Amino acid sequence: MSGFVEKFRGQALLERLAAKDSAAFAEVYDLYVDRIYRYVALKLRSREDAEDIAAEVFKRLWQYVCDGGRAIDNLNALIYQIARNLVADYYRDRSRAELLSHDDGTLEAIDVRQLEFMHVVERQAELTAAIQRLPPDYRDVILLRYVEGLSTQDIAQIMDRSKGAVRVLLHRATDVLRDHLTPTTNDPAIPQPGSRP
Repeated sequence: MSGFVEKFRGQALLERLAAKDSAAFAEVYDLYVDRIYRYVALKLRSREDAEDIAAEVFKRLWQYVCDGGRAIDNLNALIYQIARNLVADYYRDRSRAELLSHDDGTLEAIDVRQLEFMHVVERQAELTAAIQRLPPDYRDVILLRYVEGLSTQDIAQIMDRSKGAVRVLLHRATDVLRDHLTPTTNDPAIPQPGSRP
């Protein structure tokens, strides 16, 4: 779909949402539920907590619409900002920092494909652990850019920063992330500064 058509469709959806159209809200839910769940699940260990927070994101969005909050200029940014704030509240309320970790199983029968798969799984686990060790703002900018594929403009709105500040933060975050990882030759799992998802 062309950018113009997508933007026009998004604007029409925002207008229907502003009119408290429940069918428009259902469309928004369908468009975002998987992405928001993935974003939240990458930040939490508990699947149940991730599901609860993802549901709360849409509850808060509907409350925002019904309470007649400011006009929604960027739905994408608003939804991710709500999710980011709820994750921060989750950790603040529980006074704990859960880290996402993976259990590495052992493989009995090993062939070349299994070795390749095992390497990919190990690198993904290492990458996930390295992302979890990043400071919260670095972790957020990495996840929003490389996992969710958001633009620097959207990330700037979500994080309440300028686009330039987001670019600097992203560059610093990728540098720190790269330092946390064991070096491998041309590993595509490691974001490079200026690379796109």
